[in-house]
Amino acid sequence: MAALGSQPAEIATPDDHQTDALVAAAGLRAIAGDGRYWQPAGMTAAVARTEGWTLGVL
Repeated sequence: MAALGSQPAEIATPDDHQTDALVAAAGLRAIAGDGRYWQPAGMTAAVARTEGWTLGVL
């Protein structure tokens, strides 16, 4: 969590699903302000439809 700029989770012994969710959330928080992740070069409406783009808004 620290490597992603987040505080430690307050879960004594997280299971594998909880750790997946915590790391994913921390990673998304770390990149939230970087537009390159949300509007990648070459992303068109056609690519988004055919490749299953789920994080960006077109």
